[in-house]
Amino acid sequence: MKPSIGWVLLSKDALSRAETQLREDVTGVRDEIGFLLIHSGYANRFFPGTSVLHTRLRYVLFIPWMYQDLVGDGGHRSIAQRVSITETGLAGRLRDLDGTIGKRSYPEPTSQPPTFVYWTALGTWGFLRRRPDGTWPTKSQLHRAIERYGVASRLTDDDGHYLDDVPDIFIRTPPAPKEWHDHNSALSFRMTQEETAFVRRQLVGVQKPGDSDMPSLLSYLAENIKKLDINHASAPWGRPVLQFADAEDKQALQRSRSAAALSAVGRAVYAALVETIREDEDGLSTDRRHREHLPMVISRFQAVSRSLDHDALQADLPGLPAYLLDVVDATLDWLEKPENLLDLRDVYAKAEEIRKGRRSRLPRRFSAKERRAEWQPQEQTLAEPIQYRWPNITRLLKDLKGAG
Repeated sequence: MKPSIGWVLLSKDALSRAETQLREDVTGVRDEIGFLLIHSGYANRFFPGTSVLHTRLRYVLFIPWMYQDLVGDGGHRSIAQRVSITETGLAGRLRDLDGTIGKRSYPEPTSQPPTFVYWTALGTWGFLRRRPDGTWPTKSQLHRAIERYGVASRLTDDDGHYLDDVPDIFIRTPPAPKEWHDHNSALSFRMTQEETAFVRRQLVGVQKPGDSDMPSLLSYLAENIKKLDINHASAPWGRPVLQFADAEDKQALQRSRSAAALSAVGRAVYAALVETIREDEDGLSTDRRHREHLPMVISRFQAVSRSLDHDALQADLPGLPAYLLDVVDATLDWLEKPENLLDLRDVYAKAEEIRKGRRSRLPRRFSAKERRAEWQPQEQTLAEPIQYRWPNITRLLKDLKGAG
């Protein structure tokens, strides 16, 4: 009898919070006002299953191969311990390559191993089998299933495919190459033709979130990967991408461009506000780094930002909180005549306080003054637009396109 496995799905709010935290950890960007909610909303719509931590595409094959090897391998360690050891070994075998997870911490395990980074992708892209209720197993549930599976010998057919899949959790993948089984051999992120065809087929099947009948933008890009000029696709709304998007996504991509531009303005406004209040209200000598950057951001992004439509943005991303929509509206109004920066203080302070509580810097209270005193302009990243994971997506697409 095969084990029964289920999964408690994370809420959209929980996923958004996790995405924000992951992005902050990776890039050093701090999202005091909430613009990364727009980032995660559009990124999840266009590129379901992806993450800011994704590096190379072949990891979606490494993980099933790893679990196939662990089934029935025996030993006194738990499955979780054996997975950690295997993932650390994998980092060692890939450590000379760009995009290796765990390279910096090797030979110690990393806190964000491949199974953590790619688990949602494995589910969303169809590598994990769905249960009748539509859910996928968690990693811990898979580990318990493997431990119950016992130590039965692993049988393969003439092509090297396992006859007994890892407790009916993963779909059948192409067989691992010979070098995979030699733990002293280096590995590559370059996929074989068979692997590429298999992964491409899985990505072509990825639908828009909440709509099982409509292919996602990721699906269209994977389907047309041979024709996609990924080297000249500097943004998801660029011509190389737009030509393969459906009509609905073409419009949404243009709105996402306007939202990205507005996020640059909003981030620059926030930093300039902190500098201004810190100097004028708190009497602290403050570098003008962000106040000098704000006019350049406005010059570059004002026109594109002002094309953003509130109602269309809310229709694209219905889960956006009211405080963030208030910031969007106030910033768009201010951009018509961007003179008095302090006109935006109250709406930005309200959004920051909802998100950061007593760690906020803009409110009119003593704790905020303390936080401003700790704030150093030169240590803060200059404002840039949100990117909707596009650097990660282009790397994955290049891996898909570059196989032999």
